[in-house]
Amino acid sequence: MYVTSSYVLITPVRNEREHIDQLAHTVLSQTLRPKFWIVAVDSNSSDGTYEAAVEKLRSYDWVKVITAAGSAPEGYSHRNFARTVNAALGAAFSLGKDVEYIGKTDAEVRLDPNYFEHLIEVMDADSSLVITCGVQRFEIEGASYKLGKGSSDPLVGFNDIRLYRKGFLEEMGGYPISYSPDTVLQIKALNKGLRTEVIPQVTFVKKRQGATKIGLWDGHVLRGKGLYALGYRPSYALFYSLYYTRFPPHYQFLPLMYGYAYAIGHKGERVEDMEVLEYYSRRSLLSTIISIIGGMKV
Repeated sequence: MYVTSSYVLITPVRNEREHIDQLAHTVLSQTLRPKFWIVAVDSNSSDGTYEAAVEKLRSYDWVKVITAAGSAPEGYSHRNFARTVNAALGAAFSLGKDVEYIGKTDAEVRLDPNYFEHLIEVMDADSSLVITCGVQRFEIEGASYKLGKGSSDPLVGFNDIRLYRKGFLEEMGGYPISYSPDTVLQIKALNKGLRTEVIPQVTFVKKRQGATKIGLWDGHVLRGKGLYALGYRPSYALFYSLYYTRFPPHYQFLPLMYGYAYAIGHKGERVEDMEVLEYYSRRSLLSTIISIIGGMKV
C-alpha cells in the first residue's frame, strides 16, 4: 500500500458492528491508501458500531471515526443515511485543497485490492468524468450475480461504491436529503453534460441488497416506496420489480410492488427536485432493458 494525498475515503455506517473487521480488512488491503479515511457512524446506531470501529482502527492516525447526529424514525431512514454521508463529507472537505477525489464505500463489501487506485487512474486520464464505480457482484445463497454497464441507459449498472471529484460534490452541496441520493447526484451530473462511468476492470462483492439490512421484506417495501418517490412510471416499477426475481428468494418483486402501490395509495413522499422527476419521465424502458441485458454479460 502506498499513500496519495489526492483522495479521502468515507464510510457511512449504522448498526454494522459485525462487519467492522471485514471493512477494515478490505480498506487496509487497498493498493492505494487514502490521505484520510473517515468512518461516520449514525448516532442512532445501537449495536456498538462506534465503539467497535474506534477499537479496531485506533492505531491508524489517518483514520477518523466520527458520529453523525440525526433523527431516528422507525426503521431505516434515507434521510439519516444522507446526513451521515454529509457529516463525513464535511470532514473531508476540510482536509486541504490537494484532495481531488472522495471515495465512498459501505461497511458490508469486499473490494478488489486496486479498486480505488484504478478508478483514480481512469479519472486522472479523463477530466470530464465526475463519478465512477466498479462492477457490483452479489453473492446470495452460494450463487454469484453481477451487473455491469449496459449500452444505452447510463443509470444501469451504477452503484454506490464510488469515486467522486471533490469539486463536483462541493458544487452539489454534498448529498441530497432524498431517496437514492447517489442516483440523484448522478442525474444531476448527467443533466450538466458531465460524464459518469462504470469501470469494468474492478469489482466488489456484496452479500445483501440495498436496504435489506432491516429485513428482506421491509427493505424491498422501502425500495418500492423509493421507486414512487423518484418518479418511476408504473411500467418501469413493474419491470424493476420483476427483474429482482433473478435473485433468490425469487418473490422479491412482491414487496417491491407492494411498497410502490402503497406509496401511490397513500400519496407517499416524492422527490421535490423536478430535474430528477423529469429525467425519469423521459427515460426509455426499451433502452433500460437493452442495457440490463448487456450489463449481465460483463
